[in-house]
Amino acid sequence: MQSQINPTPEEIEHQRWNRATLDQACHQFQEHGALVLRGAYSEAHLSVARQAVRRRATDDLHATQAKRVGNRRMMLSLPIEYPFNAPHLYANPLVLRILTRLLGESFVLNSFGAVIAEPGARAQHVHLDHPQLFDDDQHSNDLPAYAVTVLLPLVSMSRETGTTRVWEGSHRLPEDQALSQGASHVSSSLGDCLLMDYRVWHGGTEVRQTEDRPVLYFVYSRPWFRDYVNFPANYQIEIGQQDLKQVPLDLQHLFALAALKSEYAYESGNAQWT
Repeated sequence: MQSQINPTPEEIEHQRWNRATLDQACHQFQEHGALVLRGAYSEAHLSVARQAVRRRATDDLHATQAKRVGNRRMMLSLPIEYPFNAPHLYANPLVLRILTRLLGESFVLNSFGAVIAEPGARAQHVHLDHPQLFDDDQHSNDLPAYAVTVLLPLVSMSRETGTTRVWEGSHRLPEDQALSQGASHVSSSLGDCLLMDYRVWHGGTEVRQTEDRPVLYFVYSRPWFRDYVNFPANYQIEIGQQDLKQVPLDLQHLFALAALKSEYAYESGNAQWT
């Protein structure tokens, strides 16, 4: 992957960019339509999230509601509840600073969930996350970013686990030229994430190992955008009233599109849906 940034230990410790590094990160994203951010997330936090995703994926009720997005691949929409109701996941400061530059101050969290590639999954079809906004390629390609997917792998990604292939720069090319250059394979360590423009062509590779490959996805967008293709309902984010109260005031704008859930039961101090 050509486009990647390695935050310094000081930037990670203080969760604050040096201005020059932030400028470089945004420039690379705008040029390539994708950016790998190394070591931005805590491995301990991701371990807890991984266990929760796997529990939900094996639960019969939730598994039947999953959307198939390729051979042996399921996509689960997840409510913002424990352990996902955590600013270090949905509002990582290093990621948010980049998104503010790309999407403006009023951007929102448009959708959230997990994609689980099961053992033996074949390579996923190459795709866009959403059709172009205009039939005219030139108009669509000239636009600034309107939505950005942040993929957060919950395991290290390699050729064995399966990776994500990205056609860097394809967000600026007509469809008949977008795949003319080779794809980049995103190998990553636990704690890395991948930011992708919604217009970039990409696809998961095959899973050769005997364990699944779960990743969290966060789609952030300008406030006017609605993804009715992948999420035909009127909302994509679910959060309970108690969980919303736990969101810091300066981050509540992220949930402007959320649908509130009110029926709660509490068990061992953690909110559970009823």
